[in-house]
Formats: sequence, structure tokens, C-alpha cells
Amino acid sequence: MSVILPQGAVDIQALRLNLYDLLGHNYAAVSPSPGALLLLQSAKILHSPTGRFRCRGRVRGSAFDGKRFSVQEVRAHVADDEDEGGFDGLIISLSHKLRIYGRTVVLPDRGALNPRHVDGMKRVGFPSRTFEAKFEVYSDDQIEGRTLVPPDFMERLLAFDPILSGGHACVAFAGRQMHVVLPTGDQIRLSDEPHFDHLASASSHIAGEMAQIFDLVAQIDALHASADRHCPIERARARDDYYLSAIGSVEPAVQAAIQAGLIADHPQAKYLTPEASLIDPAFRGLLLPRV
Repeated sequence: MSVILPQGAVDIQALRLNLYDLLGHNYAAVSPSPGALLLLQSAKILHSPTGRFRCRGRVRGSAFDGKRFSVQEVRAHVADDEDEGGFDGLIISLSHKLRIYGRTVVLPDRGALNPRHVDGMKRVGFPSRTFEAKFEVYSDDQIEGRTLVPPDFMERLLAFDPILSGGHACVAFAGRQMHVVLPTGDQIRLSDEPHFDHLASASSHIAGEMAQIFDLVAQIDALHASADRHCPIERARARDDYYLSAIGSVEPAVQAAIQAGLIADHPQAKYLTPEASLIDPAFRGLLLPRV
């Protein structure tokens, strides 16, 4: 089936699937809830007035050094009579090989409202007044918490794009993954279906989206690397070169695929209905496999 629908409009979801696959990544318009959802809820990072979330667009693939990444659009489900919107943004997860035995979360500072404990984790103090004025750190292990949030990590998190994150970026370390939560709202929508009548214009739109996603992963990977005190400077340079090359290759790769006809006859993306993406976290382990 062609990515051009019979009436002439471009099937944007099928095109996304094809182009991400072309670059070695996996795209899904609707996906199961992220494995870290319960952790992020219990740590007061994610909020939904109904306790449920809609999990829409998701991109998964390999980052620098073979690390696995996931960028997932998550929106709180709001009942018809609810005024409070809850979380609306992205969860970016990155695998790692750091030895982490507990949980550590970095939350926006709430001033006098900061609790002493969050889901059993104790507050970790830091000498940096600038960082303390912006964020609060909680951890199962005070030493591990301070180790994971060194000065370079603080600087990178403070410098994170305030327009994109709204000044409310959160970070959670648990097991073999680091999760960064960004309340991006409408600024990045992996599930949007804008109307395009031509394959070239639709492909260009998605290429821009892909470059933005890869740039976001690059920033998250650099933030993650700063949590590793033993990361050599040579690896940091190689990482930067890797992402610059990956981002710069998106548009040429898409244009080359169009000219070669590689995206002309692929099957339409098979994704679930929006209703099927509404998952109560309490039942997630019973209904869905871990991702």
C-alpha cells in the first residue's frame, strides 16, 4: 500500500514509520505505557487527575555507544468534568551501564512546599545555591544521590532549554535507565497528523521532526554522561561528533530515499485506536509486557 492515501492526502503515520525505520529506529503511533510510569508517578514527577495516561507517539532506537533510547509522548487522561490537565509532554529514557542500586530523582524546587521524603527517598543536600534554588534531589542512598548529580550534571540541567522544558525538567535514575521528563506540551507531538498533499513536503516536515528528536536525545545523552565521573573526554568528543553526524544526515537520507523510491510502497502503519491507549497503571503489569 502506498503512503499516499486514495484521496491524495499523505498518510503521515505510515510515512513516519517508514522514515524512522529507514534510519534504523522504530516508530509507533500508539504504544504501551512506559515501564517507568509507576516510578515517575510515585515520585510525584507525573500527575494525572484520573490516574491514567494516554501514551501516543514513541520512537525507540540506538544512541551513542549502543545505548538504547526511547522518546515517548505521554498525556494525562482528563475526565470531561475535570479542569486540571495534568502532565503533557515527553519521557526520554536512556539505558546505561552505571552501577546504580537505588533510586534517585531530581525535581523542580517548590520552595517551602518541598517535602523531606518522596516515596521513601530522602532529600539530598548540595552546596550549590544556584542548583538548590532550582531543583531538589531525593534518593534511597545519600552517597549515590550525590555521585549521580555532580557539578557538571547540575550545570547541564540548569542550561537545558527553558523554552522546551518550561523550566520543569525532571530526572529519575533507576536500575539500568535514566529517565528525563519534559513537559513540552504542543511543542513536540510525535502523534500529530498534519495534512500534506505531497510526499516531498510531508517528508520534509518529518525530517525536521526527526532531527529535533535526535538533538533532544543528544542533549539527554550528554546530561547522562555528566553523571559518570569516569567518562573520558575523548568519549565526550566522539559522542558529540556522533550526534552531529546523525542530525546532519537526516535530511539527505530522506531526500535520497524519495529519489530512490524507497518510501513509495510500504504498508500503512498499524496502530491502535486512541481508546486502546488509555491504560490504568495499576493493571499495566497484568495486561502488557514490560518495555
